[in-house]
Amino acid sequence: MLHEYNTRVYAKIRLLLTLLIPLFAVFIYLVVFRIRWDIYSRLLSFKPSTIYLGEPKSVEPAEQGVLKRVRFVNIRHRQRVEQIRAFFRRYNSPLADYADDFVSAAEKYGIDYRLMPAISIVESGGGKHLFKPHNPFGWGNKGYPSFKAAIYDVARGLSVYYRTGRTTPATISKTYNPVTPKSWALKVGYLMGTMRYIR
Repeated sequence: MLHEYNTRVYAKIRLLLTLLIPLFAVFIYLVVFRIRWDIYSRLLSFKPSTIYLGEPKSVEPAEQGVLKRVRFVNIRHRQRVEQIRAFFRRYNSPLADYADDFVSAAEKYGIDYRLMPAISIVESGGGKHLFKPHNPFGWGNKGYPSFKAAIYDVARGLSVYYRTGRTTPATISKTYNPVTPKSWALKVGYLMGTMRYIR
């Protein structure tokens, strides 16, 4: 009798397990699937633009004008450097390597960037015939430790001429070369004229 009762209980338990196990499996599957689908759907809908990187920085019209001006100045500087380098190369001058210094010094001190290259050709053949070390301009009676030092010093000196209104070879020559001012001015002026002024 007891054996028969136990058998019926076991049978009911097996039946219950038979029904519950599939239901439990379905439940687990749905839960896991739902989580996976949620993650997958988020990945599909993700766009880089949804990341907040802060408000875009707007450029004011005044700043745009400054940026354009900077770009223009940089382009003009490079064009001037290439022009001066080509000028010196026509005379096989060692100063071609200092074209950037010529332009930079002229722009710094507010003088015509063609003036010093022209003077250097007249005074020393573009640095090939020096009477003082690294002084291709015949400036004063002194030498320099380098061509670069000479370029900046002479540019500074010529800016004094400019401040007193002497901005052409003709007006500079009377002080720069008082011995033969007219021929000096003609030569320097001619050489400057072979280079179109880049504004």
